[in-house]
Amino acid sequence: MLILLILSLDLGFCSWGYNLDTGVGAFRYIVSPRQSTLLSESPSFFGYSFKIIKNGTETSFIIGAPKAITFTNGNESCAPDLKATGDLLECPVSNLFASTPANPTCNSRNPPGTQRGDAFGQSVDLSPDGNLLACSPGKLQCCSSAVYLPGYCYNEDNHNRSWMEDVKSSQNHCLSIQLDLMFVLDGSESVTISNFELVKNWTIDVASSFDIGSGLTKIGVIQYSHYWEELGSSDTIQTYIKTEIPLGSIKSQAKFAAQVRKIRYHQFSTFTAHAINKTIRDFQNSARWNDANTRKVIILLTDGRSSDFEYLPYSAA
Repeated sequence: MLILLILSLDLGFCSWGYNLDTGVGAFRYIVSPRQSTLLSESPSFFGYSFKIIKNGTETSFIIGAPKAITFTNGNESCAPDLKATGDLLECPVSNLFASTPANPTCNSRNPPGTQRGDAFGQSVDLSPDGNLLACSPGKLQCCSSAVYLPGYCYNEDNHNRSWMEDVKSSQNHCLSIQLDLMFVLDGSESVTISNFELVKNWTIDVASSFDIGSGLTKIGVIQYSHYWEELGSSDTIQTYIKTEIPLGSIKSQAKFAAQVRKIRYHQFSTFTAHAINKTIRDFQNSARWNDANTRKVIILLTDGRSSDFEYLPYSAA
């Protein structure tokens, strides 16, 4: 039996779905089980991907519909940016030509746990041993406050109708990003005592969003004000550009907050460039300075023009 398969893209009003057509002598049409109807269902792209599988004497089409969605209500708008779960459908050949046009009985073959944005059915392949491989290039993974989009692939033994996560996909996991973070606080006279207390509270609030207990994030604090040019750059002499909390020395949020509250306000002037240089030296002396997987970040809070502004372009470069 000759089966002619034609993939055509329907560009009619509010319809971006493929149609999968068959012909035996005369044309007959496989109609998507998920029809594109204005304000009721989104276009499914039924027929975007296609494979033929055989299980014993039964031959079936595996048809991808990456724009198929799972409805949460009946008011889904007909728009091309719908975040589709997608679908893989198995349509037995024996049911395809029972009527004209053909109205197949198709069963969903999606892996478990599909979610919006997966677009399953976009990529499907068949290995020589009869296993299906279906991929979701856009499947995301939530990693704390970040979103990671590694994509996933699933292998299926079509005789057992069971899916397994592809070996490479199973190795996808949230990235372990290491962070060394230094808060550099302006303690000059113009800040005022009351505002310096606000700065300390803000520092505590921001630091509380980081996991410092695991060691992935290390936090330190420097307060700065005056710099004695005639005394040289020794940190032991320049007591008004001071490391109040050494980087990574505290691994408890409660202890960090308590230590920040103990910081005594300097007053004096605003040597911002020299404070940046001091912070960089602290980074260079830390254990992870040469670790390319550790991000180094400075958060500097100041209220105005620095006393050594002419050096800022060199310090911040």
